[in-house]
Amino acid sequence: MDEVFVSLRIYVPKLVSQWWASIGLLFGLAGFILQVSGLFQPPSIFWLVVAVVTVAIAAFQLFHSDRVAAAERTIERSGPALPHWSGLALQGNRDATYLATVGCSQDPKVARPSTAQFPTLDSELLSVLGISGQPLERRSFTSGFETTLYGSQQAILRRAKVEVTGSVFLLAEWRMESDPVDLATVLVRAIDGVRALRRGECARVLGKRPWIGIALMQWPAGGISTQDVLAVQRWSDGQHRGQSVNLFSRPNRRDSDWSVVLAFAVKLLSDAGYVGFEDSLHSLTEDSVRTTLVNRGRSPSTEPTPNANT
Repeated sequence: MDEVFVSLRIYVPKLVSQWWASIGLLFGLAGFILQVSGLFQPPSIFWLVVAVVTVAIAAFQLFHSDRVAAAERTIERSGPALPHWSGLALQGNRDATYLATVGCSQDPKVARPSTAQFPTLDSELLSVLGISGQPLERRSFTSGFETTLYGSQQAILRRAKVEVTGSVFLLAEWRMESDPVDLATVLVRAIDGVRALRRGECARVLGKRPWIGIALMQWPAGGISTQDVLAVQRWSDGQHRGQSVNLFSRPNRRDSDWSVVLAFAVKLLSDAGYVGFEDSLHSLTEDSVRTTLVNRGRSPSTEPTPNANT
């Protein structure tokens, strides 16, 4: 019985807090005043029906909100349902260092994207990758497609991928040309990728609150360079040895694209051995980072791709 009383202490306040329960209470109060004043005296069954209906609706509201909250907690605990081979690729062990932005959705309310949407998705992802007028290899398969820009010796330089299995999976991937990897380049490419996943056709096929991920695969031997971006101290050496640094989250609509990127940057710099960077990092703006690259004479979204076959 103790457990029953505990449940009642939790359940009753939550039930009363539902707005339909408030309507029932107001009806009851209004009925009492009308009965006492003699202005209106409906049969007692009327108030009984009102009470039962409003309490029943409030109970359903409470059940629905708890079910939705439980489903959200289950999704958060289980993490993104990445396709098998794509998930393995995000863990590292690549031929070079790559940066990827990933969208993954398990929203049952969103219809699976049709093949008619593939060209638009491909165009949006390639635009983010800065590919224009270069020879590409495009492969279609049962569950999606992959578009790749190759360099010398068939090295992957840029890649866009859409895969539809039990979930919808979108990927934009860059080969990082420098070692150590430049933080400014990572931030600008990441914000471009995240913004593309949360806009346009990409956002439509991913649905409501998809998983958005950023990954740096195959840790660079020289680590991460903060040149011209942050004046911070590298305190220790990372121990990645080819592993991936990635961060997945399910941002709300009110969360900015830049906040998603900065959350990844915190993890990246921590793993790279930097300390005391948090305040400086969160004071950065997208415009200031882009200006840094422009002052160097570079822009990750438009710079020529080295060693590309032309």
